[in-house]
This record gives sequence, C-alpha cells and structure tokens, in this order.
Amino acid sequence: MNETNSVQKRIKCPFCAEEILPDAKICRFCRSDLTAQPAKKPEESSMSPGRALILNLVCPGLAAWRLGHRIRGAIIFTLVIGCLSLYAQEIVPVINKAVNVAVRTGNTRELNGLTKELEHNRWLDLSFYVYAYSFVELIYLIKNQAGKKKDE
Repeated sequence: MNETNSVQKRIKCPFCAEEILPDAKICRFCRSDLTAQPAKKPEESSMSPGRALILNLVCPGLAAWRLGHRIRGAIIFTLVIGCLSLYAQEIVPVINKAVNVAVRTGNTRELNGLTKELEHNRWLDLSFYVYAYSFVELIYLIKNQAGKKKDE
C-alpha cells in the first residue's frame, strides 16, 4: 500500500458504513456495488397500509419496526410476549393440577370448570390491550408517513 492511498480522505460506505476510498466502485468490506443507488434508510421505507396491518396482525410491532420505528416495534412486541408469558406462567400450574386430578380419579368435571378459572386473567387482558394499541399506533404511523410524503 503506498502513502498516497493512506493519506487520501475516506468516506463511509452507504451500505456497511466502513471507511472506503471516495472513488471506489465496490466496497471492499461488504462487496456492495457503489455505482448503484444506495439503499433507502429505514426512516424512508414505504409500505402499503394493508401489508403493514397484516404484518402487525401476525407479529405485533413488526410493522412499526419495518416502518423504521424500531424501538416502538420492539417495545410493543416485548410487552405482548411478556404479558403472554406471565399469563402462561399463571395458568400452567392450574391446568396441571386439574389434569392430574382427572387422571388419578377419572373425574373430568374439574376440567370442565377450568374455563371459569381461566376466563379473566389480568395478563391476558393486558396483552390484548397492548395488541389492540399496536394497531392504533400503526394507523398513526401510517398517517404520519403519508403526511410526510405530501410535504415533500
């Protein structure tokens, strides 16, 4: 390597952010073609409202993540999964006890009454409310994104 290359000012690769020479055609780190248009930043990504709603339906917070609001998406996903985990932690011992009694005694009446015990649980309710909130927030993010596009 000669001294002129090491002294020459370097720029960041738009794909991997490694320092490269300004006249490079291909990044030596990520092998990206630098003559092509750089990829969109997450904040600029666009997604149809229908696709965003389907993503959020499958995995709450994923659409917000894909729209560039990664922290919001991660928080919603963590809250829903955390609440469902706490719900499961509370109901597993109750179900286990009822199944053990049914297996030992052959009496399944306690299994039929299990529905009433598990019907109202604060963690299940909270996970539902966070899940519903994720759609409200997603609609806000989609409208906000559409408003920014109109301004441009």
